[in-house]
Amino acid sequence: MRRPQINQRRKMMPDVKLNSGSDEVGMKFKIIGISVTFGLNAIVFIWYFFFSGLT
Repeated sequence: MRRPQINQRRKMMPDVKLNSGSDEVGMKFKIIGISVTFGLNAIVFIWYFFFSGLT
């Protein structure tokens, strides 16, 4: 059996072009994720500090 050449495979499966705007979306999600993480940590720390009964 003959194996298909690389050029024939390329015609059957075209290359997928990535969207150039996807980098900006990833950066936005990264900033949102870090902000939510630090915000929740701050809330828990403040809650613990005020309501733990430290003297």
